[in-house]
Amino acid sequence: MTVPVPCVSGAFNYWFGGLGLCSDNSSNQGDPCRIYIQAGTSNLALDKAFNAAAWTASGTKDAEFQFSYPI
Repeated sequence: MTVPVPCVSGAFNYWFGGLGLCSDNSSNQGDPCRIYIQAGTSNLALDKAFNAAAWTASGTKDAEFQFSYPI
């Protein structure tokens, strides 16, 4: 998803600003989902688990999280 203000550029390539609850293919995930943004961009990324597990191509998806990043 796109955030309204780009993340600051700096020494770090990515800012990991939060964890959340996710479901994939209508199944709640046992691990927290990971939310991050690449420095200097407005693109927020969401992995269904902290180990960067891929989302399935079918079913419904859901995510609940709070996220903060430097601007």
